[in-house]
Amino acid sequence: MNSLLSNLGPRYSRRNNTTPIVLGFLLLIIAIAVATYFITRDDDDDDGKDKKDENEGETVPTIGDINIKRTLNPDSSNSSESGTTETYEIGGGKTETYQIEYNTGVDRDTMLSKNVSIDISWTNKFGFDDVYKLDIEHWVSTLADDTDDYIASNPNRKPNDTHTINRYDGGAQSGTEIPANAKFFTDFYNDTADPLSHTFRGDGTYTFVGRNTFRIKAYYRNTSGYLYHGKLANTSTDVVTITSDDLLATTASDWVATTREYNPMQSGFQLGQAIIADQAYYASTQTDTNSDKRYDIHWSMKNNTGLKPFTLVRASDSTNNEFYFKFDDNKYLSYCENQVQSSEFVDIDLCIKDEANRKVISLVESPRDVSNNGHDERHFRLELTKGDLKYYIVIVENKAVIRKLSDIDEEGIFKSIDWYFTLDNRTHHSPGQVVCPRNELGQKQIYICDFGGKCYCKPDTV
Repeated sequence: MNSLLSNLGPRYSRRNNTTPIVLGFLLLIIAIAVATYFITRDDDDDDGKDKKDENEGETVPTIGDINIKRTLNPDSSNSSESGTTETYEIGGGKTETYQIEYNTGVDRDTMLSKNVSIDISWTNKFGFDDVYKLDIEHWVSTLADDTDDYIASNPNRKPNDTHTINRYDGGAQSGTEIPANAKFFTDFYNDTADPLSHTFRGDGTYTFVGRNTFRIKAYYRNTSGYLYHGKLANTSTDVVTITSDDLLATTASDWVATTREYNPMQSGFQLGQAIIADQAYYASTQTDTNSDKRYDIHWSMKNNTGLKPFTLVRASDSTNNEFYFKFDDNKYLSYCENQVQSSEFVDIDLCIKDEANRKVISLVESPRDVSNNGHDERHFRLELTKGDLKYYIVIVENKAVIRKLSDIDEEGIFKSIDWYFTLDNRTHHSPGQVVCPRNELGQKQIYICDFGGKCYCKPDTV
């Protein structure tokens, strides 16, 4: 062994002399690598934090529960004060005299628009931390082609009126908040005693005659977007239509303030799967929610008698809320092609027809619906399309018909637009219905109506 070491001695000694240099060089490389790692990691962590903060700031504000209320108020000139009277024929040879107060240079519709007030209200959802301004826009149009596409391509087309709500003094994007406006920028604000709303009143600068719609625009960070975007198209369900005759009626000496509420439809609504199970449903509605009386959709149709359930047959693979209502083999819900006159509007009767003549019914979200009530019962609005127009199933003079939303001008008819779906003909989960007492055995009872129309309480065995 000693001999071997002696023979290797010189070379072994030279290698030992270079070892510290090599080790030092390797340690330097490792140190540089470690330092680089930590520096890079810190940068990544900073980027991650920035991205997180940035993502947290990307929340888009949203609102809900849009409600629009139009009121036609009595004209202030309805008195014995000086003015000019005009007589108009109102139909059937009858005439009525109205007092008109003319203002030189202002057309009658613009002048009488001062008798109109339209209130829009809503509730906040989330995402208002960065919102610093809201614009409430009022649009009016009588043009058939005044659509969103036309407005987008015509920079000169502006709202007829805009009401701005600022969060900060001076219209700034930050700074001292305006206490009176704080509620408009509060997440989940829903105080019915002090709601989020604005009222547009005619001021003599523009006419309210035509299709009225509204838009709510939010400004946040370095961008803006519409929280509610009412459409102006003739077929839109977002419009409040006002006619010259509506304004003229406010000048009658016996006119009293008349209010009508609108609930714009939620076009993005998609029906859940629970309601489309392969089972029978009943649908009923009311014209007076303080009354026991309900209208079954089958029984209320022209020439039909008796309650009858239906099944929902999907009408399209691409949408989740379009169905055929099937009452029996080759018997489906449809409408009659002949039109019948009801009051001053053209209503179309509902009919039962064969499969070749069935109609697609869209189940549209109802503000009365409670999807998480623990039951299969749901409220929906039932929409049909005829030509290019949208119609809704309502009750008029105790009969189920379809009518355009813009023609629904009576409170009872408007209430009947919300249909209550149940698995049988029970109505005990519907608001405003009869509450049955427990029977002599202490059993809970439900209120039902049989096929003969007789209604009574019976033990709940379901």
